[in-house]
This record gives sequence, C-alpha cells and structure tokens, in this order.
Amino acid sequence: MDKNLRRKIEIEITNIEKLLETAKDTLSYCRNNELFDFEKTSATALTFHSFYNGVENILIIITKGFNESFPKGNDWHMELFNRAFIVNEKYGKIFDEDIKPKLKEYLTFRHFLRHTYGFLLDPIKLKPLLMNIDNVWTAIKNNLIQFVGKFYQ
Repeated sequence: MDKNLRRKIEIEITNIEKLLETAKDTLSYCRNNELFDFEKTSATALTFHSFYNGVENILIIITKGFNESFPKGNDWHMELFNRAFIVNEKYGKIFDEDIKPKLKEYLTFRHFLRHTYGFLLDPIKLKPLLMNIDNVWTAIKNNLIQFVGKFYQ
C-alpha cells in the first residue's frame, strides 16, 4: 500500500469522525427520546446516510488503490460491500465477519433513504441504527487500522 492510498483512507476516517462528532448532540437527543421532530429525524437519517457513504468511499479507495476491478451493474454497492468481508489475494480482507450484519443495516438504510421522502421516516425504526452507530464505527475503525497496519510493520 502506497502512502497516498493510506492518506486517502485516513482522510475518510477523519471525515467520519467529524461527522459523528458534529452529530453527537442530535444523536444523543434521539437516543433518549422515543419520538423526535422532523428536523431531528432528518438530521439523524442524513448522518446514517453520510456514515455509510464514508465507509463505502473507503472501500472504493481500496478497490481502486489495489487496481481491482470495480463492480458493475445495479447491485455494485452490495458487491463492493460483500468484497470487504472476503479474503483478497492482494490485501487480505478488510472487515471481520462479525461487523457484516450491523454494517449492512446502514447500507440498506442508505438505499431506502435515497428512494423515499423525509416525512416518511419513522423515528422508531431509526432507533436500532442510532443505538449501534458508535459500536459499529469503533469496530470498523479498528479493522481499518489493522488493515492499513498490515502494510507498515
């Protein structure tokens, strides 16, 4: 892994950290209230959308950085997602399998959000994503640190 690729991954990690820090107060409010208003629901949904986009950006950076073929077709997001959990002969695997079901919830939500209206968002259905985002991010970040570290020992 060259230093440029490593730097791009580090920038995305930093951006996700900034996203979660910026949204901290809203996420905390929503964790502690059963129902929240349209603005908080929308802000929370956008946070989840941006969070998964950041993770996907990292997967894209790695795919391109190692000159791997990029997935094609309508399900390229899912194929890229699945590749992150499979051992690749050039770089191993990116994420541990135990992260997969929780991270997939954010991918699924991101897809849902792109095809719905904000007023249709149900705060109750956002709760599982809300309650898991910190743990999911910690696991992903730790996996990414290990992934990058394999190339700099």
